[in-house]
Amino acid sequence: MRKGFTMIELIFVIVILGVLASVAIPRLAATRDDAEIAKAATNVVTAISDITAYYTAKGSFSTNYTDMTNALDSAGKFQIKSKDCVAITATEGTDANNPAKIKLVITPTNSEPVCTALQTLPSIKTMCKNNVSNCEIIIGGSQVTW
Repeated sequence: MRKGFTMIELIFVIVILGVLASVAIPRLAATRDDAEIAKAATNVVTAISDITAYYTAKGSFSTNYTDMTNALDSAGKFQIKSKDCVAITATEGTDANNPAKIKLVITPTNSEPVCTALQTLPSIKTMCKNNVSNCEIIIGGSQVTW
């Protein structure tokens, strides 16, 4: 008589592997999305910091965003999972009452969950002073009165 596994034992092993795979694969996909969100938040904060430093050094903004930061494309947009989720616009100030500012717009396209989740991150909320839907960051104008 040969030693080996019976057919029922092999079926049980296949069923157990199938159950494990059905639990592990969705969790892996969720972990990838979490990593994309964290990477996007880091890139957005880096872009804001780079643009602010550029404005401080040069005194004005460039019309090409890739001159100011490498975290955005030339139009000031940032993609997450090949979807346009973030647009950043820099506006020159005219005087101390209307200072230079950076506007951050997070637009979930087609209700992309990754773009929507970006709005809920603490770093984005802090940067936008809890007003993510209308996020303007003032970077120019001292508003000092003499």
